[in-house]
Amino acid sequence: NWATFDVIAETLRLTTIGQLSVGDSVNIERAARFNDEIGGHLLSGHVSGTAQIIERLDSPQETMLRIQLPKGLHPYVLPKGYISIDGVSLTVGRVKDGSFTVHLIPETLRRTTLSQVPVGDAVNIELDAMTHSEWRVLPLTSWMAPGLGRVVFVSWGSQNGRIDTDYRPRARRACRIPHDH
Repeated sequence: NWATFDVIAETLRLTTIGQLSVGDSVNIERAARFNDEIGGHLLSGHVSGTAQIIERLDSPQETMLRIQLPKGLHPYVLPKGYISIDGVSLTVGRVKDGSFTVHLIPETLRRTTLSQVPVGDAVNIELDAMTHSEWRVLPLTSWMAPGLGRVVFVSWGSQNGRIDTDYRPRARRACRIPHDH
């Protein structure tokens, strides 16, 4: 029951791995293969940064964690989106004042290290890749479609994130752009 991994300076800079001690538990899962069934959210294992647990409410039915994000990650966390905390894929609850909540069911607490994380601890955060991609693409549209309304169609598929400049909806995802963009 051993696994070994190489750790580089960038990993130490972006994650909590440097804070671990011999004998500490971590969440680990084998990488999915292309034909594997995905039973949850799609994750890459690329940590975006760390965040701090600022509140924890335990009850027999669930545990709620409130997590304070570093400033640079705020725009990428959306209600009902998904996020990975210490390698555990979860659905975001509320987002408010630079923090967000997640609700952990008893099965998640039994199978992960999140049952042990106290208030004040830092956790690894992996952003939802689709939300991250969308926020990188949408600001580009303000100069591409001035005065043409505020709906832009963005392709998600073989040409992930390509802006459809002809504005004809063909199995596309419509994205509203805030007026201040």
